[in-house]
Amino acid sequence: MSTKINEKEDQEREPCVNDTKSPVDEIDRVRKAYEARDRDSVIQRYAWYQPDVIHRQYHLNRALASCLRMAYGEDLSHMSVLDVGCGTGAFLRTLVEYGADPHRLTGTEFLPDRLEQARAMSVSGIRWVLGDLKCIAEEGGVDLVSAFLVFSSVLDNEHRKKLACDMWNKVRPGGWVLVFDFAWNNPRNRDVLKVRVEELNGYWESENRIIKRLILAPPIARSSTKISYFASELLALVPWLRSHFIYMAQKTA
Repeated sequence: MSTKINEKEDQEREPCVNDTKSPVDEIDRVRKAYEARDRDSVIQRYAWYQPDVIHRQYHLNRALASCLRMAYGEDLSHMSVLDVGCGTGAFLRTLVEYGADPHRLTGTEFLPDRLEQARAMSVSGIRWVLGDLKCIAEEGGVDLVSAFLVFSSVLDNEHRKKLACDMWNKVRPGGWVLVFDFAWNNPRNRDVLKVRVEELNGYWESENRIIKRLILAPPIARSSTKISYFASELLALVPWLRSHFIYMAQKTA
């Protein structure tokens, strides 16, 4: 894993301002793509009991724990979090397991059935919002705004920029944004598009960043975990075989 902290970027960035463009068609496309995927038998590839899914979740949780400790220390009980596109609420449940206060956690989601699952599967106290960030009013901002596999689902560049800007505006000075996504394109899935670290650098001007490459590319992991977890661990040591990353940027206090 590679980690970069206190990294100053020399490249020029576009200022984070509210864009008047709001590609509603892009939002509808994302919603339909997820609904279609949930109906598809391919979803079984990502079932919780699949060996490669177990292996991937282990590495993700280990990396998350490391990043959160670097950014917030060992006590997460006072941290406020807004998870964008929270799905069934997995990240927020993980934070509760790490000691976060459920009453300080909020998740937004476009798909009502996923939000209902999140509410049913999670402890009480977490706030669930159907809609986008425009539905959220946070006085003074939150400590962390996260997006897991959200940017890669947005193909329109302008909408990606707007999403990044809206996330940044919800973060308090001194707080962080967190993105978990993948850097490889999937030729079999035209509904997603890779996300580059350089792209994220251009969205948010920050002197403090944490970047970790992780997770063996899923097609390789599906084959290797059938042999043994040890085989997957060995392959995951090769940096260019890791398809995903965690990216964090701190807003200047």
